[in-house]
Amino acid sequence: MKLWASCLLLMSLPLAAQHPAADKPPEKGSAKGIALKVGSDEPVRRAALRLRSAEDDVRNYQATTDAEGRFEIKDIEPGRYSLDVEREGYRVHRLGVGSVWTRNREGVPVTVGPGQKLDIVAYLVPGGVVAGRVLDADGEPVSNAEVQALRYVFYAGKKRLVPVGQTESNDLGEYRLHGLQAGRYYLQAHPQRGWNPAPALAAGSSPDSEPMVYAPMFYPSVAELSDATPLEIKPGEEERVDFFLVPTRAVRVAGRLAGATAEPGTRVMLAPADGLFGGFRENAKVEKDGTFQFDAVLPGSYTLIAFNPSPQGFGHVASQKLDVGTTGVADLALTMAPAGKTAVRGRVRLEGTTSVDPASLLVFLEPAEVDDFRRFMNFSRRGSGTVKSNGTFEFEEVSDGTYRVTVTGRRGMGWSSEIGGLYLKWVTVGNRDARDEGFTISEGRVGGPLEIVLSAAAAQIEGIVLDDQQRPAAGVRVVAAPEEKRRHFASWYKNGVTDQNGKFVMRGVRPGAYTVLAWDSDGDFYGYNDPDKIQKYENKGVNISVNEKENKTVQLKAIKVEEEP
Repeated sequence: MKLWASCLLLMSLPLAAQHPAADKPPEKGSAKGIALKVGSDEPVRRAALRLRSAEDDVRNYQATTDAEGRFEIKDIEPGRYSLDVEREGYRVHRLGVGSVWTRNREGVPVTVGPGQKLDIVAYLVPGGVVAGRVLDADGEPVSNAEVQALRYVFYAGKKRLVPVGQTESNDLGEYRLHGLQAGRYYLQAHPQRGWNPAPALAAGSSPDSEPMVYAPMFYPSVAELSDATPLEIKPGEEERVDFFLVPTRAVRVAGRLAGATAEPGTRVMLAPADGLFGGFRENAKVEKDGTFQFDAVLPGSYTLIAFNPSPQGFGHVASQKLDVGTTGVADLALTMAPAGKTAVRGRVRLEGTTSVDPASLLVFLEPAEVDDFRRFMNFSRRGSGTVKSNGTFEFEEVSDGTYRVTVTGRRGMGWSSEIGGLYLKWVTVGNRDARDEGFTISEGRVGGPLEIVLSAAAAQIEGIVLDDQQRPAAGVRVVAAPEEKRRHFASWYKNGVTDQNGKFVMRGVRPGAYTVLAWDSDGDFYGYNDPDKIQKYENKGVNISVNEKENKTVQLKAIKVEEEP
């Protein structure tokens, strides 16, 4: 018996000796480096460096530079990360990882191999500044005027001007916009929302006379965007821009709410037709009998919005397009109706082998028309679309309209999450395909439950981007643009940024035909998914088709593009 036991022990020794080696975890990496100010090589202290995992929501590392501008991060798990360097009032000018440099880029992908030691050098430059004063026609200061820096982005199928920085003037009319990324901006100044200088401008006039207001003004002191000129902002430099607001004759808009009483908290808001991204708005006081009046409105096209609160978000709502002429609008009737009382229910089904937990997902209903009031309504609610562990979800209150379905990760993964490499395979309502065109709620009828299928059989596109000298190009934006007929559907696009080796990986790609392009821009390039831009440079990309579970590798040449205002 002892001999038999000894033989068993001897036989097991080689296996036991090999087993720990097989389970040995990969050696951890590290990163160290320095943050310097461009031009002087002066150390930048208190700069925050963050490594965020591109593969999960757990492996995140950070460090802060010391008095000499140095930092170190130890025990980094091997994998793909996004590197950010941040310091109040500064922007990244150049970022070096090893011997590879990238310009003007934040969120640079880096790959940490087993035992790899990254050497990082971050050159920071103070952000651009626009400063000046907001004055009236007599040269007197206008306080509390809002000044915005605006840039174009391509969003939901359209090119749109959105604010990326804003501030208010002080009692001396002074303002200062700081920390701006280098590039071209449109600038606009307008009075504080709801503020009307009519009493001062029309002293002694009768209450029924037409009021005067300060009209919003674009740089260089023009009233229309079509006449505005973009201002070039350079790193670390300050531009001086003064605004002179001109008194303009305004008109009154008055009406009555119908279909609901004016409950406490009821608001009526007038927004420019293109101003749902934070543009200038006016609010009117609603009386107990439901009447409301805007005392000073500039002629133009607007969206009139009314709503009152409820525990779930809104009780009654109303919206309509409104063209205001030179004589104003009187006796306007706005009918309030119950806010989206339609419940939308559905289920998310995971197809194939995946480690994704359904409870980590969120379902969003995006109005098909981005300027629709329903966007404002739906984004004002919280918690809708949370997927349960059994895959079911429910939206309690949804307004009539046409919607597209988006599924993304929760728990901090954000809108750009790869969701574990899954792709949106099907969205059906009843027996109808709603993946691209969406589905319609009409008179409270949905047409059936939402059935969403996320497939683990997604394709993958990876590769390398080279510059003009055939060197790896780091920090370059790569986009996989679908065939032309699908380029107005944001869900078909995939994009990424090259790491320090010029490499990129795009997971969760829908099977289909794509043009893959690499955009090289000195600043933030917002047109990477602009169909017109893609068509212009299409011949410089690589055309591919991918099937389920297929992995395509491409080599791209960085396309030098200039930012357009």
